[in-house]
Amino acid sequence: MAARLTIEYDGGGFAGWARQPDLRTVQGVLEEGLERILRRRVELTVAGRTDAGVHARGQVASHDGEPATARALNGVLPPDVRVVSSVAVADGFDARRDALSRAYRYRLFTREAPSPFEHGRSLHWPEIDEDLSVAQLLAGADQTSI
Repeated sequence: MAARLTIEYDGGGFAGWARQPDLRTVQGVLEEGLERILRRRVELTVAGRTDAGVHARGQVASHDGEPATARALNGVLPPDVRVVSSVAVADGFDARRDALSRAYRYRLFTREAPSPFEHGRSLHWPEIDEDLSVAQLLAGADQTSI
């Protein structure tokens, strides 16, 4: 038996997905929660890792063994990460290898003054040009702190 978790998190307080010594990561927090509920060591596989500060909705992770309920997990997880569902799947399911697609959303906030409500949720881009291309946006995002 294997388990598939659908999760979402606010990445602002995490040093990315992947477990790292002495850093708070999504994988580390989820594995600690799973180990607390299932009372055994659990190693998660994820469909796609995220960097520090990146949020996720509908992220899929998997592990071997029986699933813990989403309700039980959410009872021990911090409020910036939630398990939307946790279900049993066929042996051999692997969130990374079995992923069918991924979708990314990039948000621009184009008003001159930045917004405290958009801080960490969108890229502040005060000088929008009607001829701006996706390539220009991606080049600028690589150089601009979100």
